[in-house]
Amino acid sequence: MILVRDIRLPLSAGEPQAFEKALHLARIPRSKAAHLGVARLSVDARHGQPKLVYTIAVTLKDEGEESAYAGASPCVAIRGKTDLSVQNGTQRLPHRPVVCGLGPAGLFAALLLARQGYKPIVLERGPALDERVKAVEHFSATGELDPNANIQFGEGGAGTFSDGKLTTRIGDELCGFVTEVFLQHGAPEEIAWKQKPHVGTDLLR
Repeated sequence: MILVRDIRLPLSAGEPQAFEKALHLARIPRSKAAHLGVARLSVDARHGQPKLVYTIAVTLKDEGEESAYAGASPCVAIRGKTDLSVQNGTQRLPHRPVVCGLGPAGLFAALLLARQGYKPIVLERGPALDERVKAVEHFSATGELDPNANIQFGEGGAGTFSDGKLTTRIGDELCGFVTEVFLQHGAPEEIAWKQKPHVGTDLLR
């Protein structure tokens, strides 16, 4: 995949203009492109005149030709597919693997184990999200703490009741994999291209 970054357009512009500018900057003939999509979109209002700032993802019809366009512009970058392949062992596991905690790390650990054909057992001290929400609301109203159902323990992990201040600035390629999994399970399509995507408890309940 080819990423064309820092495409600046007026607020009145739309995706077609961004696509055309991306192809121009990367010097990619339209006939060579199999698919164009918005990989990131933000608004830059720092210099008086707000601008839309696009990153456009271009998939070529002929895979393997991406490197030919790598030097077309400083805005052009080549991104390979995230490799999640693992080297399988030769001995069978005597027991089902155990994952402790149903926070983000536990959820994805269990997901990847399941995709490899295992049947992971997930241990979580707290309850499912609906019951956990009731317990947190009860605590807020009365001050009575349930030691097993609160903002720390339960489905979703400790960040489930975050007010949104927790963000990530990492550029790890696995971020794309996480976004893809969210989309497969019903997340809004905008999280794939928003500069600061949000999938909070308000969307998960």
